[in-house]
Amino acid sequence: MSPESSIALSFYSTILPTKKPTPKKVNAENNQQLRSNQRFICETTGSVLYRQDIGTYYPLGNEKVKMTPDEVLQIKRFGKLGMNLMGFKPRSYLKVYHNTKHSTFVYPDEQTVKGSSQCMDALIHEMDRKEKIAIVRV
Repeated sequence: MSPESSIALSFYSTILPTKKPTPKKVNAENNQQLRSNQRFICETTGSVLYRQDIGTYYPLGNEKVKMTPDEVLQIKRFGKLGMNLMGFKPRSYLKVYHNTKHSTFVYPDEQTVKGSSQCMDALIHEMDRKEKIAIVRV
């Protein structure tokens, strides 16, 4: 498979964990919902800090490297969207504690790219034969 090659995959989740809704604070006297405000106060001057006043930094050695909000966004959105194959590892490298989220099933999408099913079948068959797992970035 060359870098220009691609197959279309779809994702399917059968079970998603439910989360408790965030509690709402209400006034005990009239049961009206309260609105909260959050303010950041400078430790040295005691003045109110606004979003543009607060910086983000990354510890590097003994220094703090300051980063702008745009730089933080660029780091979070690193790379192109999709699934990128990074490589293969022996199946024995996969441990139970690597499963940190719910299961997501991946299946070929033949409507988007013709030949995806055949390519995916060959890939899975060969990985099973060699007892390998694919390492991908989604």
